[in-house]
Amino acid sequence: MTTTAVQPHETTPSGQFAAVSASAQQQSTSTFQIQLTYNGIDKGWLNIDKNHWAVMSDEPLTLQYYTDMSGTYYQIPGQNYYMSVSANDYVGFYGWNKATTFTLESDQRLKSDYNNQHLSFYSDANGFLYCYDSYNVFQPVALVGVGSD
Repeated sequence: MTTTAVQPHETTPSGQFAAVSASAQQQSTSTFQIQLTYNGIDKGWLNIDKNHWAVMSDEPLTLQYYTDMSGTYYQIPGQNYYMSVSANDYVGFYGWNKATTFTLESDQRLKSDYNNQHLSFYSDANGFLYCYDSYNVFQPVALVGVGSD
């Protein structure tokens, strides 16, 4: 959907990942964490930094599903933040009006329905998460602890 003129890792995000106050009408109580693996190596967990960008971490972020006819959204429980993809292919957490859907494919890759690219990382040192197939695509992505609150 979007074409990036420069490699996403060549720019550093600044400021907070656009928060808004509008919220979804309904949500699920099924919670989970996203475990990241690349080439059989555990890369930790999806988490959020202080500016709401998605990062690799030793600690997991708990999420919950929100599904409607558009697809499946991943929300931080009790907050109006939904996992999304920026114009530069970074993954972060937006308010409801910028939320995008994701699909966990049968081969256990997590695809953004916004740009049709998969959850990936550029390098261990960089730490940010992207939906950008030219980088290191996580596989498998495991949704751990799916359950009800």
